[in-house]
Amino acid sequence: MGVISDKQPAASTAGTGADGLTPLFVDLDGTLLLTDTLAEMAVHFVRTLPWKAPLLLFWLIRGRAYLKSRLAEYWTPNPATLPINEDLLGFLRNERLNGRTLILATASPERVAKDIADYFGIFSGVLATSETVNLKGQRKAAAIQSMAGERFLYAGNSTTDFAIWRQSAGAVLAGAPRNFASRLKKNSIPVLATFPRPPRRLWRILRAHQWVKNVLIFLPIATSHRFFEATVLRTALMAFAAFSLTASAIYIVNDILDVESDRAHPHKKLRPFASGSVPLVWGLAAAACLLLLSAGLSLALPVNARWLLAAYLAGTMAYSLKLKRMLFADVLALAAFYTMRVLFGGAATNITISSWTLAFFMFVFLSLAMTKRLSELRLKSAAQDTDLLPGRGYQVVDIPQITGLAAASSYASVLVFALYINSPEATALYHHPHRLWLICPFLIYWLSRFLLISNRGTLHHDPIVFATRDRVSYLVAFCVAVIVLFSI
Repeated sequence: MGVISDKQPAASTAGTGADGLTPLFVDLDGTLLLTDTLAEMAVHFVRTLPWKAPLLLFWLIRGRAYLKSRLAEYWTPNPATLPINEDLLGFLRNERLNGRTLILATASPERVAKDIADYFGIFSGVLATSETVNLKGQRKAAAIQSMAGERFLYAGNSTTDFAIWRQSAGAVLAGAPRNFASRLKKNSIPVLATFPRPPRRLWRILRAHQWVKNVLIFLPIATSHRFFEATVLRTALMAFAAFSLTASAIYIVNDILDVESDRAHPHKKLRPFASGSVPLVWGLAAAACLLLLSAGLSLALPVNARWLLAAYLAGTMAYSLKLKRMLFADVLALAAFYTMRVLFGGAATNITISSWTLAFFMFVFLSLAMTKRLSELRLKSAAQDTDLLPGRGYQVVDIPQITGLAAASSYASVLVFALYINSPEATALYHHPHRLWLICPFLIYWLSRFLLISNRGTLHHDPIVFATRDRVSYLVAFCVAVIVLFSI
């Protein structure tokens, strides 16, 4: 970061000939902000008014300027919550202190641009998109020239900004690809300062670590003792891949829709979309590609499995748009989604799942879903924040009820397992089913320990993901596996 001077450029600037009094016009989306305000408004519109989503297409047909203006009538982003290029902002503040005139020149709607300009308090004027003119590329260049004449500087980040830089006295690059500097220099346009964009780390949007939850697809193989059938295992692996790709697509859509509430969360604010390291539009394109790949893999699975995968997709979309903000409906939905993984594994491998298995896992998953909410509430309680969980329907005052419900679900699952031991299904699978009673203390211990950890606010991950990183969980799983083997 540096300060442009008409005497001597700072060490971190490049190029010469910049007049210290030359006004600097600053782009907004992708430059000063690490996000796109149009995408932010569209996401908010779809999340809050999903039944009106088709309107976006009709507005777009009338032009991008009209689309932006109509969206701005419904909602404008809160500047205080948007991810900012902090290095560029510090640079601009220094330039302002040195007497340089700063103008916000953006393709965002006027209402959005003025709110953001007022929030930062460093801009002397605003050029923005009206209802009829989308201020981008050559149109923006003409508007800047009509205000500043032939001598101006411009800070931008995209290829459309070259139409402006070619007519400028110098460029400031913020969030632009690395090759932009050399392209500008080849055209004899001095690059006065460069502020690299944060690393994209596109792979993070997949949330591949969450795929561990999809090992539940293999549970029907385990409960039916068909561990060594190669055909069944190959089919289960294909089902795992198809489900994981669909799950990643859903995580992407969910993170995009949750971007506002994630920014208010102490940990989730670091997610790629919330932090602005990955553009929202890129996420939508990635989700579409993942769904196409998943659909291709699922064609090799039985029809029932494909229907279950489609039901999971529809259910999780309903969860992202509405259910996750409904009190208790969200944990019921999460428990159902975990259970659907087990059902999907059975449908893919043509293994019938008993009602005992479904009842047991439904209660276990309901308990784990509530422990996740309990941990989030404990974090809010520690911060002395009594408001609703961001994007959820719970308050700190709900902690005792959530704790009781989680405990009840945990012990209900143990009760179901105990009743299963004396069932005809257990007798058919195990030569010594009475030995399975030894599993009950381990289940009680493991579920109770999860509840205690959650109640302390130290469960920072999805419960199943946490279990894969927890030594005690591995020890419990080993003991249970040994008991099962000695019971067969």
